[in-house]
Amino acid sequence: MPFIAVSQSAEIPATAIVYLPAWWKIAILIAVLLELTGISFFIKKKWLENQEALPVKVALTLMFMVFSIYFLVGTVLYWGSPKDERAPLLMWLILFIIPVSVQYSLTLVNALSWRGVQRLTPVGTKIPEAPAIIQTRLLLQAGKITEAQDVLTELFQDRSRALEFTAHWFREEGNYEKAASLLEELIELPVKDPDFWSEAAYSLGKLYESFLNQPLKTMSLFQRIAAECPGSRFCSLAEADLARLRLIYSDQGESDTVAVPAVPGSDSEFWERRRVLLRRQMPPASSAADQPKEAPTDIRQ
Repeated sequence: MPFIAVSQSAEIPATAIVYLPAWWKIAILIAVLLELTGISFFIKKKWLENQEALPVKVALTLMFMVFSIYFLVGTVLYWGSPKDERAPLLMWLILFIIPVSVQYSLTLVNALSWRGVQRLTPVGTKIPEAPAIIQTRLLLQAGKITEAQDVLTELFQDRSRALEFTAHWFREEGNYEKAASLLEELIELPVKDPDFWSEAAYSLGKLYESFLNQPLKTMSLFQRIAAECPGSRFCSLAEADLARLRLIYSDQGESDTVAVPAVPGSDSEFWERRRVLLRRQMPPASSAADQPKEAPTDIRQ
């Protein structure tokens, strides 16, 4: 009997023992967390391909999905466990959800911050085009030109503005052929704004002249600007460049097919007369070559 007394005195109350839940319950919680984290990471990665940050609605939806599924699984495991295992199981439920809560809280803060950046000033000035511009640049970098132009067309409500923005981006990147092709498509559209159209056509002419070495196309385009948009601000620039190019390429016979049109109210006649006067003042190339060269004088004499 002394042995029984000692064994009874050495017993520990059952309420003082912290039982760990069964290992398969911990494994279920870890598997659920890993699966939810992987799914949300894939959704965020696909969404951020065309966006700078997640919208607030998307961030809240991801948080609701992850926490609702996690708490649903945790509730089933909690109420399906014996009473002596519920306390440690609840502890593990809370420990596992802490890093997930921190991660999704940062995601939500990032989404709220990005939304706040769109309203910069105290009066609430909104910049709705910023996400679209960023999305367009990302699409252009990925080579998705058609998708980028669709986004810009929806933003500007104008196809010509979308083409001009895309051509400007390709010009900055050094792809002058692609920029020229986009501007060529632009100038074939109906002219709604003469200043905008003449600026785009003039930019295309400078691309022809400076980077693509196509002087005939340049002169033809400048002639078209002078004829179709005589009152635009780029008309005088086009006429001046046209007269300069005709003067440069006149000796080669390349500018004979391109004539400056006599547009009423423009300065084309003035530049034509100026070109003729300059040609008259220039000495013939043959006479200058036939003149004997004078012997150099010795300054030491």
